Amino acid sequence: MAELTGSALKFSDNTYLGGTPFSHVAYTTNNVNMTSSSWTDSWNTGNFAIPAGAFFRVLIYSPSRQDGGQWGGHYFRFYWQVDDDGTWRELGHSGYGAGDNSMTHQPPSPGQGRISHYENDFIFDFTDRTTAFNIRFLFQHLSHTTTTYANNGNASATGDSTYTGNANNFRQKICIWGTGNKGT
Repeated sequence: MAELTGSALKFSDNTYLGGTPFSHVAYTTNNVNMTSSSWTDSWNTGNFAIPAGAFFRVLIYSPSRQDGGQWGGHYFRFYWQVDDDGTWRELGHSGYGAGDNSMTHQPPSPGQGRISHYENDFIFDFTDRTTAFNIRFLFQHLSHTTTTYANNGNASATGDSTYTGNANNFRQKICIWGTGNKGT
């Protein structure tokens, strides 16, 4: 037996299906140049409002490029924080990634690397949370060798673009979508 509630379908065992859908999409125009000496913060997203009882997916995308002509690649770390509680919780380390795709790529101009990216998605389960809350995220990078560029540092030193199309496709971005208020 099931009962239709205000925003979900409630089953006889008191579990819910559905909820109020929500989504957030954001990107940053911050440039970041990372080296192999220390982790570099590239984007602290600020807060996103999340409803009570939320179950949601977070997709992250971070473009990168290296012009040094050496073996490229970089590492990526991702953190989250709830209600500005001061505790960053790490969601993992990419390991070495974007290797040969970040090496110098000669055409159209010598010294301009191809644009690669790091992309991942995460599932968050806050279905037991009874009040709305805020969540924020932090992106960090570390280059494998020389200097790696993330975000709109993906244009060459001369200002000529190494890509075509909408510039927003080459920005760090985050997409959050899910449902909340399942138990109402």
